[in-house]
Amino acid sequence: MGEWWGFILIGFEGAFSPLSMSWATITMAKDAEERAIDTANMNALGQAMVAWIQIFQYPAIFAPKFRT
Repeated sequence: MGEWWGFILIGFEGAFSPLSMSWATITMAKDAEERAIDTANMNALGQAMVAWIQIFQYPAIFAPKFRT
């Protein structure tokens, strides 16, 4: 059950990123420099969060073992 909720939360994160980026672009339409800095920070922080979530959701101990 917990794994199912993990998949659901990851799906919401993927849908929330474009919505928040477009909202920020609309609210800061008059100042291009502020918009560029804020969207770059939002993108960087969002990618940093996604990287850690994926490490915890798909741990490497469950990876298949290949014979060499």
